[in-house]
Amino acid sequence: MKSRREQKKEVLSLSRQLSGDFTKLDFWHGLLPDEDTANILKLDGDYLLRGIHKDGQYCVILSIRWGKNVLNAGLTERNSGGWIFQDRPYDTIKEVVDMLQVTKCPITICNVMCYLDTPVRRKAWELRRQMVKLGKELGQGSYGTVYMGQLLIGRNKIIRVAVKVLTEMTAEASNALWKEARYHQSFDHPNCVKMYGVANDALPYYLVMELVNGGSLDKYLIKKGPKLSVKERVTILLDAAKGLDYLHDKGTLHRDVAARNLLIDSNVVKVADFGMSRKCANYKVDTNKPLNLRWLAPEVYKTQTVNKATDVYAFGVTIYEVFSVPYKIPYEKWDANKVFEEVIEGEYRLSLADNVPPYIRQVFGECIGPEEERPPFKSIVICLRNFQEGKNEGGIGVGL
Repeated sequence: MKSRREQKKEVLSLSRQLSGDFTKLDFWHGLLPDEDTANILKLDGDYLLRGIHKDGQYCVILSIRWGKNVLNAGLTERNSGGWIFQDRPYDTIKEVVDMLQVTKCPITICNVMCYLDTPVRRKAWELRRQMVKLGKELGQGSYGTVYMGQLLIGRNKIIRVAVKVLTEMTAEASNALWKEARYHQSFDHPNCVKMYGVANDALPYYLVMELVNGGSLDKYLIKKGPKLSVKERVTILLDAAKGLDYLHDKGTLHRDVAARNLLIDSNVVKVADFGMSRKCANYKVDTNKPLNLRWLAPEVYKTQTVNKATDVYAFGVTIYEVFSVPYKIPYEKWDANKVFEEVIEGEYRLSLADNVPPYIRQVFGECIGPEEERPPFKSIVICLRNFQEGKNEGGIGVGL
């Protein structure tokens, strides 16, 4: 793993390679992965300009949809200025594209003849770096650093945002950023953190999200936990369950449900951190890679598959976090090996304190129970809402 200084040095080096006018073209899509390129280019002749990061170098390529395939043609920058495209010199990349599109001059890529027809312009969520201003650092996230920032919308509107700056310029990091953006940009729910877009026209790349001032739920519970009532704790869980129910309705697995990945502000909880999310009903995992054992459903090591029930189990562990006074992580006295031995391979399960209302303990027990018996989030939302409204034998006046 490279140090932060080495990562920043590499980003600076790559930034110098992105100083050309081509980054201002409206069909320049930055470091766009193959999967996203294929999704964007739909019709024969659709094309865009993008970059590929390889061996510490940034290569500019022209991608064209032709039939079932996306064809890629590289452009080489000349030391004396200008570009080489298919052995011919040009002053600018715009000149290359204009010539090919206006004349409909056929070109051959990988023994396939094609031509440029329609440029695919940047989406609304593909932001420009000049629209984003960074403020103070908020913390470290996966593959980068998170800052408070400002986003210019239109000509005059400025909103406060959180910005994840991608400081690790590897193919894995870039793909992870785009996967998070791909799933996140379509979410629109009051209990899910909103994503405004990705500023990917220059390096380093920015993932721009809604700013939730209260911070992560685990830190909130450490600070405020002892003073929270049962009703306030249930409200926290209800908000989280509504956000997760929305994700499941959208066919998306979160895969990293935990108090640390929930944000809270003005007594509203929002689901965050979609870096591991996947749009599918079942997802194969490699159990040889590090996994968050304390929130992981035990059956995953046998099936090597996660699904909606896996998210529900992790939510059950989150219930434990919310009702722990003072706050503590699950199995706080055990290391990972002990958790694996006792929980994954054994039959040990978390339990809530006796003074937690029976109704909540029942919901908790069903969430961390056998896979086939775990309730969907839609049912969990109903149960928690019923508790709030006093439609259960436990009532809402029980204190911790």
